[in-house]
Amino acid sequence: MAYHLLDQPIPDGYRIYADRVEVAGIANYRRDAQIFISAGKKWVELQRDPDNAYDQNAIKVIGCKKGFFGTKRLMLGYVPRDIAKVMVDGGVFELISARLLKTYLGNDGFVEVMFQIVGPKDSVPEPERPDDRAHYTEHVPRIKWLESNGRSDEAIETLLKLVDQVEKESRARRTGVAPWYYEQLAIQYRRKKMYDEELAILERYDEQVKAPGVGPKKLADRLAKIRAKRAP
Repeated sequence: MAYHLLDQPIPDGYRIYADRVEVAGIANYRRDAQIFISAGKKWVELQRDPDNAYDQNAIKVIGCKKGFFGTKRLMLGYVPRDIAKVMVDGGVFELISARLLKTYLGNDGFVEVMFQIVGPKDSVPEPERPDDRAHYTEHVPRIKWLESNGRSDEAIETLLKLVDQVEKESRARRTGVAPWYYEQLAIQYRRKKMYDEELAILERYDEQVKAPGVGPKKLADRLAKIRAKRAP
Protein backbone atom coordinates (compact mmCIF):
# COMPACT_ATOMS: atom_id res chain seq x y z
CA MET A 1 0.00 0.00 0.00
CA ALA A 2 1.30 3.44 -0.93
CA TYR A 3 0.11 7.01 -0.33
CA HIS A 4 0.83 9.78 -2.82
CA LEU A 5 -0.56 13.11 -1.59
CA LEU A 6 2.80 14.56 -0.58
CA ASP A 7 3.81 14.65 -4.24
CA GLN A 8 0.71 16.64 -5.25
CA PRO A 9 0.06 19.81 -3.23
CA ILE A 10 -3.36 21.40 -3.63
CA PRO A 11 -3.04 24.56 -5.78
CA ASP A 12 -3.74 27.91 -4.14
CA GLY A 13 -7.42 28.78 -4.31
CA TYR A 14 -8.45 25.14 -4.65
CA ARG A 15 -10.13 22.80 -2.18
CA ILE A 16 -11.14 19.15 -1.96
CA TYR A 17 -14.56 18.46 -3.46
CA ALA A 18 -14.57 14.72 -2.74
CA ASP A 19 -12.15 12.74 -0.58
CA ARG A 20 -11.22 9.04 -0.55
CA VAL A 21 -12.96 8.30 -3.85
CA GLU A 22 -12.55 4.70 -5.01
CA VAL A 23 -12.28 3.99 -8.73
CA ALA A 24 -15.52 2.28 -9.74
CA GLY A 25 -15.31 -0.83 -11.92
CA ILE A 26 -11.56 -1.21 -11.46
CA ALA A 27 -11.87 -5.01 -11.42
CA ASN A 28 -12.79 -4.85 -15.12
CA TYR A 29 -9.42 -3.22 -15.85
CA ARG A 30 -7.32 -5.23 -13.40
CA ARG A 31 -4.30 -5.78 -15.66
CA ASP A 32 -3.91 -2.09 -16.52
CA ALA A 33 -4.47 -1.21 -12.87
CA GLN A 34 -1.70 -3.60 -11.81
CA ILE A 35 0.69 -2.00 -14.30
CA PHE A 36 -0.24 1.48 -13.07
CA ILE A 37 0.10 0.64 -9.39
CA SER A 38 3.52 -0.94 -9.96
CA ALA A 39 4.83 2.13 -11.81
CA GLY A 40 7.17 4.72 -10.30
CA LYS A 41 6.04 8.26 -11.09
CA LYS A 42 2.28 8.20 -11.65
CA TRP A 43 -0.87 10.29 -11.40
CA VAL A 44 -4.51 10.12 -12.45
CA GLU A 45 -6.55 12.21 -14.87
CA LEU A 46 -10.30 12.48 -15.48
CA GLN A 47 -11.93 12.26 -18.88
CA ARG A 48 -15.59 12.62 -19.87
CA ASP A 49 -17.21 9.64 -21.62
CA PRO A 50 -20.28 11.17 -23.30
CA ASP A 51 -20.86 8.11 -25.51
CA ASN A 52 -21.19 5.79 -22.51
CA ALA A 53 -24.32 3.68 -23.06
CA TYR A 54 -25.02 3.29 -19.35
CA ASP A 55 -24.43 6.76 -17.91
CA GLN A 56 -24.54 10.07 -19.77
CA ASN A 57 -22.51 11.66 -16.96
CA ALA A 58 -19.77 9.00 -16.99
CA ILE A 59 -16.24 10.17 -16.20
CA LYS A 60 -13.26 7.89 -16.87
CA VAL A 61 -10.34 7.61 -14.47
CA ILE A 62 -7.11 7.37 -16.46
CA GLY A 63 -3.90 6.21 -14.83
CA CYS A 64 -0.81 7.97 -16.17
CA LYS A 65 2.78 6.81 -15.76
CA LYS A 66 6.09 8.13 -16.99
CA GLY A 67 8.04 5.95 -19.41
CA PHE A 68 11.13 6.21 -21.59
CA PHE A 69 9.02 7.32 -24.55
CA GLY A 70 6.65 9.71 -22.81
CA THR A 71 3.49 9.28 -20.78
CA LYS A 72 1.49 6.07 -20.96
CA ARG A 73 -2.22 6.26 -20.15
CA LEU A 74 -4.16 3.30 -18.78
CA MET A 75 -7.89 2.91 -18.26
CA LEU A 76 -8.58 2.24 -14.58
CA GLY A 77 -12.35 2.60 -14.33
CA TYR A 78 -14.81 5.38 -13.56
CA VAL A 79 -15.67 8.09 -11.08
CA PRO A 80 -18.58 6.73 -8.99
CA ARG A 81 -21.88 7.53 -10.69
CA ASP A 82 -23.26 9.76 -7.92
CA ILE A 83 -20.14 11.95 -7.80
CA ALA A 84 -19.95 12.19 -11.60
CA LYS A 85 -23.55 13.43 -11.69
CA VAL A 86 -22.80 16.22 -9.22
CA MET A 87 -19.72 17.29 -11.20
CA VAL A 88 -21.50 17.28 -14.56
CA ASP A 89 -24.84 18.73 -13.42
CA GLY A 90 -22.97 21.44 -11.51
CA GLY A 91 -21.15 22.44 -14.69
CA VAL A 92 -17.74 22.20 -13.05
CA PHE A 93 -16.12 19.26 -14.80
CA GLU A 94 -13.76 21.54 -16.74
CA LEU A 95 -12.56 23.06 -13.45
CA ILE A 96 -11.79 19.89 -11.51
CA SER A 97 -8.81 17.57 -11.38
CA ALA A 98 -7.93 14.32 -9.63
CA ARG A 99 -5.28 13.98 -6.93
CA LEU A 100 -3.97 10.45 -6.43
CA LEU A 101 -4.44 9.38 -2.82
CA LYS A 102 -3.65 5.68 -2.39
CA THR A 103 -2.77 2.60 -4.42
CA TYR A 104 -2.76 -1.02 -3.30
CA LEU A 105 -1.82 -4.25 -5.04
CA GLY A 106 -2.45 -7.43 -3.06
CA ASN A 107 -0.58 -10.70 -3.35
CA ASP A 108 -3.77 -12.24 -4.74
CA GLY A 109 -3.98 -9.62 -7.51
CA PHE A 110 -6.52 -7.42 -5.72
CA VAL A 111 -6.23 -3.80 -6.84
CA GLU A 112 -7.39 -0.56 -5.27
CA VAL A 113 -6.90 3.03 -6.36
CA MET A 114 -8.28 5.97 -4.39
CA PHE A 115 -8.14 9.65 -5.27
CA GLN A 116 -9.42 13.08 -4.36
CA ILE A 117 -11.30 15.49 -6.60
CA VAL A 118 -10.15 19.08 -6.23
CA GLY A 119 -11.27 22.32 -7.80
CA PRO A 120 -11.68 26.08 -7.22
CA LYS A 121 -13.30 27.10 -3.95
CA ASP A 122 -17.05 27.75 -4.01
CA SER A 123 -17.50 26.32 -7.50
CA VAL A 124 -19.59 23.24 -6.67
CA PRO A 125 -23.19 24.05 -5.72
CA GLU A 126 -24.72 22.40 -2.69
CA PRO A 127 -26.77 19.36 -3.80
CA GLU A 128 -30.46 19.54 -2.98
CA ARG A 129 -31.59 17.81 0.17
CA PRO A 130 -33.47 14.64 -0.89
CA ASP A 131 -37.06 14.21 0.19
CA ASP A 132 -37.52 12.37 3.50
CA ARG A 133 -39.14 9.52 1.56
CA ALA A 134 -36.12 9.17 -0.78
CA HIS A 135 -34.11 5.95 -0.78
CA TYR A 136 -30.95 6.16 1.29
CA THR A 137 -28.75 5.87 -1.82
CA GLU A 138 -30.13 9.22 -3.07
CA HIS A 139 -28.49 10.96 -0.11
CA VAL A 140 -24.92 9.98 -1.07
CA PRO A 141 -24.02 13.08 -3.16
CA ARG A 142 -25.16 15.41 -0.39
CA ILE A 143 -23.32 13.43 2.30
CA LYS A 144 -20.10 13.68 0.30
CA TRP A 145 -20.66 17.40 -0.27
CA LEU A 146 -21.22 17.96 3.46
CA GLU A 147 -18.05 16.02 4.31
CA SER A 148 -15.95 17.97 1.81
CA ASN A 149 -17.29 21.31 3.01
CA GLY A 150 -16.53 20.83 6.69
CA ARG A 151 -20.13 20.25 7.75
CA SER A 152 -19.35 17.03 9.58
CA ASP A 153 -21.98 17.42 12.30
CA GLU A 154 -24.72 17.58 9.69
CA ALA A 155 -23.18 14.65 7.81
CA ILE A 156 -23.12 12.55 10.98
CA GLU A 157 -26.72 13.41 11.85
CA THR A 158 -27.87 12.43 8.36
CA LEU A 159 -25.78 9.26 8.25
CA LEU A 160 -27.22 8.01 11.53
CA LYS A 161 -30.73 8.31 10.09
CA LEU A 162 -29.64 6.54 6.91
CA VAL A 163 -28.10 3.66 8.87
CA ASP A 164 -31.54 3.08 10.41
CA GLN A 165 -33.00 2.93 6.87
CA VAL A 166 -30.25 0.59 5.68
CA GLU A 167 -30.91 -1.84 8.50
CA LYS A 168 -34.69 -1.67 8.06
CA GLU A 169 -34.38 -2.51 4.36
CA SER A 170 -31.89 -5.28 5.08
CA ARG A 171 -34.30 -6.93 7.52
CA ALA A 172 -37.20 -6.63 5.10
CA ARG A 173 -35.37 -7.91 2.02
CA ARG A 174 -32.72 -10.06 3.71
CA THR A 175 -30.06 -8.54 1.46
CA GLY A 176 -27.48 -7.49 4.04
CA VAL A 177 -26.52 -3.95 4.96
CA ALA A 178 -24.49 -1.62 2.75
CA PRO A 179 -21.19 -0.82 4.53
CA TRP A 180 -20.58 2.66 3.08
CA TYR A 181 -22.79 4.50 5.58
CA TYR A 182 -21.12 2.85 8.58
CA GLU A 183 -17.67 3.50 7.14
CA GLN A 184 -18.40 7.20 6.60
CA LEU A 185 -19.59 7.53 10.18
CA ALA A 186 -16.42 5.81 11.43
CA ILE A 187 -14.29 8.20 9.35
CA GLN A 188 -16.13 11.27 10.64
CA TYR A 189 -15.92 10.09 14.24
CA ARG A 190 -12.18 9.46 13.90
CA ARG A 191 -11.60 12.93 12.46
CA LYS A 192 -13.47 14.47 15.39
CA LYS A 193 -11.59 12.22 17.86
CA MET A 194 -14.88 10.63 18.94
CA TYR A 195 -13.26 7.26 19.47
CA ASP A 196 -16.04 5.67 21.53
CA GLU A 197 -18.56 6.52 18.84
CA GLU A 198 -16.24 5.14 16.15
CA LEU A 199 -15.99 1.85 18.02
CA ALA A 200 -19.76 1.74 18.58
CA ILE A 201 -20.68 2.20 14.91
CA LEU A 202 -18.18 -0.46 13.82
CA GLU A 203 -19.57 -2.87 16.41
CA ARG A 204 -23.07 -2.08 15.22
CA TYR A 205 -22.03 -2.97 11.68
CA ASP A 206 -20.34 -6.12 12.91
CA GLU A 207 -23.67 -7.34 14.33
CA GLN A 208 -25.53 -6.99 11.01
CA VAL A 209 -26.08 -9.39 8.13
CA LYS A 210 -23.71 -8.02 5.51
CA ALA A 211 -23.97 -7.48 1.77
CA PRO A 212 -21.15 -9.10 -0.26
CA GLY A 213 -18.06 -7.14 -1.34
CA VAL A 214 -14.80 -5.82 0.08
CA GLY A 215 -16.55 -3.61 2.64
CA PRO A 216 -17.07 -6.25 5.35
CA LYS A 217 -13.37 -7.16 5.48
CA LYS A 218 -12.25 -3.51 5.53
CA LEU A 219 -14.53 -2.65 8.42
CA ALA A 220 -13.73 -5.89 10.25
CA ASP A 221 -10.01 -5.07 10.00
CA ARG A 222 -10.66 -1.54 11.27
CA LEU A 223 -12.67 -2.86 14.21
CA ALA A 224 -9.99 -5.43 15.06
CA LYS A 225 -7.29 -2.75 15.14
CA ILE A 226 -9.32 -0.55 17.48
CA ARG A 227 -10.07 -3.44 19.79
CA ALA A 228 -6.39 -4.46 19.80
CA LYS A 229 -5.33 -0.94 20.83
CA ARG A 230 -7.85 -0.94 23.67
CA ALA A 231 -6.94 -4.39 24.94
CA PRO A 232 -5.32 -4.31 28.42
